[in-house]
Amino acid sequence: MRLVQNDDRLLFSLWLREPGKIAAPVPSSAALCRAMAAQVDPVRAGAVVELGGGTGAVTRALLARGIAPERLIVIELDRRLAGLLARRFRGVRVIQGDVAQLDRLLADVGVDELAAVVSGLPLRVMPDAVQRQTLEASFHRLADHGVFVQYTYRLGSPVSRKLRAELRLEVKNAESIWLNLPPARVWRYRRSAGASARP
Repeated sequence: MRLVQNDDRLLFSLWLREPGKIAAPVPSSAALCRAMAAQVDPVRAGAVVELGGGTGAVTRALLARGIAPERLIVIELDRRLAGLLARRFRGVRVIQGDVAQLDRLLADVGVDELAAVVSGLPLRVMPDAVQRQTLEASFHRLADHGVFVQYTYRLGSPVSRKLRAELRLEVKNAESIWLNLPPARVWRYRRSAGASARP
């Protein structure tokens, strides 16, 4: 219980300081984390990247899903949270960095093929250019049938219709999670059939 309370306080204090960079003032519920992890095939080849690890609620669910620690890469902008994740999840690669530089961050650690990207970022409120860069870098490396998983507190898709069309993405509202504060929706994106994952 103390761990949860400490995580709540830490995330809330960071959210108060920079609300545009922290998706939510409290960690995601276990139900939401399980729903996001359930979109990832644990036996599909390639690394799994988590964007915006926070205090590790989704990281924990991905490991419980069967993703081996050495296959999991967590990218977290905040230095304090990145250090917490590295201490908490031994064997998982934690990278402190900005998702605006996602292509370079993955290239620096030699990651070429991804099975999935699981995002806890406030994607919908990010600048259009950063959202585009993040999705392009992700789908550049996602293997055939690889998925990009994102949650949102709003009804509509967090990826705009225009950007989905430009990147030729198929979208599915995978699940609505009522046992979360606030209630959330999990979205799954794939490349459309025939669309090339690489330029």
